[in-house]
Amino acid sequence: MRAWFGIRSAGAVSRRHPYGMRLMAVLAVLAVGILVGLRALSRPPAPVGAIERSAEQVLAEGDQRLARRDYRGALAAYDEGLERFPYDLRLLYRAGVALSFLGDREQAALVFRSVVRRGDPASPEVRAAQAWLAGTTSRPGS
Repeated sequence: MRAWFGIRSAGAVSRRHPYGMRLMAVLAVLAVGILVGLRALSRPPAPVGAIERSAEQVLAEGDQRLARRDYRGALAAYDEGLERFPYDLRLLYRAGVALSFLGDREQAALVFRSVVRRGDPASPEVRAAQAWLAGTTSRPGS
């Protein structure tokens, strides 16, 4: 193969073509990158249901703690879930509920405002957050 490129030794490449060694280094890096990419593509994707089940498990744990009036434990569970699933509106809303039960109205209001901004206006979480923010009697933790 070296004869095909007209290369006899590494020194000959650099004398004949000033960019020869650089070109070979770049090609080697590209080859490694392609191999790594192909290996990543050959792995099966994670099932979609696995992500949902994990979020569901976190929700269930937090809800159990909330039902036992362990508001700090519930908040910890929801916060852990939000680290793994930052776009799950259910976790965010329930974190606001736990904050409300803990009496931290200021933080609860910030969380509920975020729920209203990020969520679908028809979702139950957004409607409940709006009701809490409006000061209606249906607000969680009152």
